[in-house]
Amino acid sequence: MRIVNIDTASGWRVGVMDGEHIIDLNRAAQFIIANHRTPNPSERAEAEIKMPSAFSSWLNMGPDASNQAAQWATVGAQAVIQKYGMPWAIQHQLVYLESKVQLAPPIGYQANVLAIGLNYKSHALEAKMDVPKFPMVFAKPQPSVIGPMDPVTIPKASRRIDYEGEIVIVIGKRCKEVDEQTALSCIAGYTLANDLSARDWQFRTTEMMLGKAFDGFCPIGPWLLTQNELPDISQLLLETKVNGEVRQSALASDMIFSPAFLVSYLSQVMTLQAGDAILTGTPAGIGATRDPRLWLNSGDRVEVSAGPLGTLVTTLES
Repeated sequence: MRIVNIDTASGWRVGVMDGEHIIDLNRAAQFIIANHRTPNPSERAEAEIKMPSAFSSWLNMGPDASNQAAQWATVGAQAVIQKYGMPWAIQHQLVYLESKVQLAPPIGYQANVLAIGLNYKSHALEAKMDVPKFPMVFAKPQPSVIGPMDPVTIPKASRRIDYEGEIVIVIGKRCKEVDEQTALSCIAGYTLANDLSARDWQFRTTEMMLGKAFDGFCPIGPWLLTQNELPDISQLLLETKVNGEVRQSALASDMIFSPAFLVSYLSQVMTLQAGDAILTGTPAGIGATRDPRLWLNSGDRVEVSAGPLGTLVTTLES
């Protein structure tokens, strides 16, 4: 399933993509329970699930329970739509048109966002750096995190802005000190990010975080693809385009550290919570290693895509 965060006036709400529509899972559950649209006792028992309206609360049900609840609500919503019609469903905000809503990042509200540097062999080669023995980890602060439709304002302090297309792990349940096998069961699914970087600030010191921390420098989205539909990401082709030109293209199998390893490794240090995000690194092709160097400018359009994870589009403005 493709799970999204719908940004509404009353806060973020969890939904599931259904073609060009988004089903509000919480309202779907309310309609089903209120109208007793459950043909047998076992389904009536399922209807007692109180579908959370918030993405973080939905994730906290755990990957298996959250997937089952979303599937149940989606099937029920489709039955309601079939009976009453799509205009009725849209009027009652059971369904939103994708083109009419603002999407928030498909991660937890105020989630911890961690990022891995130099995690593709091709990127280490172009950077003329040794393959790391351990993951290089830094954090993306909250003001840097924006949704998949939000523009990015180029900061006045830097004009050396670079792109980094990345696949993102979204944690599905609280985990601490887990092994790699257990780590896989803690992953809710995957989405995309653009780890925008101000290279002049990044290389002022040996600590790179300030170059990654500007407001809006972490667009995430457009949706979370649940892990049950993508148990192995190794054959995903991750691509980044700038104004339609392919700048990065690599299989996820080029990763040095796998998603399971990264979750296990980080969990030895900190407790990972449902909704936390881990950016898994970028492949070769960044602007900083080209000759001449290619920095992003106002009006540029950056597209990060990876098959079923969709396309994350970011436009830059002055």
